Amino acid sequence: MCDQNKSQKMKNLTKENIKGYYDNLYLSLEIEMRPIRVYEKIIEYLNGRKGLKLLDVSCGTGNLIKCAEERGIEGYGIDISEIAIMLARSKVKNSKRVVLADASSLPYKDGYFDLVTNFASLQYYIDQGKAISEMARVARSGARLCIVVPNGNFPLFYITPHSGWKIYGDKIEGKVLKFYEWIKLLGKNGLKVERIYRERGPSLSSSKSIFQFLRRVVLKISLLLPKRLNYQLCFICKKENNFFDNG
Repeated sequence: MCDQNKSQKMKNLTKENIKGYYDNLYLSLEIEMRPIRVYEKIIEYLNGRKGLKLLDVSCGTGNLIKCAEERGIEGYGIDISEIAIMLARSKVKNSKRVVLADASSLPYKDGYFDLVTNFASLQYYIDQGKAISEMARVARSGARLCIVVPNGNFPLFYITPHSGWKIYGDKIEGKVLKFYEWIKLLGKNGLKVERIYRERGPSLSSSKSIFQFLRRVVLKISLLLPKRLNYQLCFICKKENNFFDNG
């Protein structure tokens, strides 16, 4: 019965569930999910500079795009959440470059972007490989990509594994792969991992509850673990030169 219920929950998680979850999340956010310096660091990792084109896939409220624009980078963004798009458009210089779209079918031509980012969203994509291949497709040959994901090797994930797409009331749970599984999946879909950095994870609430306190303590402790056991990882990738090239 337990396995049957689990299977049913996995079946019930659809793109509409994911969209609804993020609409509600962005409507109820008490604070920004990450400080601006995190996005600035990502642009540094990618060697972002004036004149380049950057696409942020699942752009959320648009902070990374805003940081890119402040450095003379041409910033674009897509998200499945209408609320996220509304908030992002209110922050960026060119709101027409932020559009409602699905990561598995990006509305851009092949090889259009110099930089592509995806921040802690890939675990919620029902077809992760397709989304990665789409990011590779719209990136030019030799483009740099930043993919931030939770790490299934993080010790607490052995207690509460995120092994499939499930829905619990108004909460959703994605599929979290382990360190080398992420690297393998990225490579299979055209992205070669060049560097790996630690990422602390989001702050979803300013609450001083014991749960939030313990969560912050656990995430800080994870920064002391070997990189392959860290809670969240930032993969800096390069698009393989012959991947999706038309000539």
